[in-house]
Amino acid sequence: MFSGLDEQRIVRAIADAERGNRAEVRVHVEATCTGPALERAKRVYRALGLSRTRDDTAVLLYVAVKSRVAAVYSGKGVPDQREGFWQEIVDQVAKGYREDRAADALVAALGRVGDVLRAVVGGEDVHGNELPDALTTQADIDAKAYSGPPVDEANSADFACIHCGAPLAFDAETDTDAACDYCGVINPRAQAMLRKRQAKERKAERTRAEGRRRAALWATGIAFALAVLVLGGSLQKQSELKGFDADAARARAQVDNVQERQREVQKRYASREAGAAKDAELDGAENRVRIERARYDQAAQRYNAAAGSAWGGFCAKLWGLPKSKPLSNEAEW
Repeated sequence: MFSGLDEQRIVRAIADAERGNRAEVRVHVEATCTGPALERAKRVYRALGLSRTRDDTAVLLYVAVKSRVAAVYSGKGVPDQREGFWQEIVDQVAKGYREDRAADALVAALGRVGDVLRAVVGGEDVHGNELPDALTTQADIDAKAYSGPPVDEANSADFACIHCGAPLAFDAETDTDAACDYCGVINPRAQAMLRKRQAKERKAERTRAEGRRRAALWATGIAFALAVLVLGGSLQKQSELKGFDADAARARAQVDNVQERQREVQKRYASREAGAAKDAELDGAENRVRIERARYDQAAQRYNAAAGSAWGGFCAKLWGLPKSKPLSNEAEW
């Protein structure tokens, strides 16, 4: 597809793109592409062994000439680029093919790929050049078809690839795709195992979600029941506290009443001479005050006892009732 000179230029551009970074770069050109170009690029990436590089930092520039499509596929070790960057590379290559300067476009695109690789995976390539710098075609993929021992003689193999016969030790717990490591073909058996694992994971996630939902419902129900109990208990305590508060208020009013009467007696007898009648009236008035004070103190103590506990204090604060009642010797009467 290229002259010998153009192919040498592209290979040198590949080597330049790999210089100063830890990545492997490959250009693959073939005639036709069936299906999406990016999916085909992904299969070619695996078939050429790029996915088996040490850090999976490879980049494949894929072109299908007759199908007039191109794609860029990078390994997991290459960080994601800004949106549309790889598409710009693809558009650059496509424009070069349309203008009949395909080799120039590929060389320029490889230069941009090398620049971004030096920025994101730069540094010394401690693993060396893991793959030869080359422009590959379908023939290179066919040459990599599996030629090892039959599947029944291979170690730790579950089944054979339907395309190249390579033994596939597919691990349904860890593998993320069902493609053959040699030819990139999707194997139905591996795909079925992968789908079964994914369905199992989805079921497990639904079970966990249902468990979380039930736990939330139980927590809501328990919280509601506790709220009802607290409200009911606080209403009962409120009624009790209000009753004691009313008793203390009535006792206080009675104390005020007898004190007023005592002041009237004292005023009435202030100008009279001392005598048994005067002493009896004054003593009687004072005794009535003392009795009513004692009754008030009893009512205040009942309220204080009810509001003195943690629960009583909480309910008193909740319903805006006094924290405690002063005794007669504490009140300013």
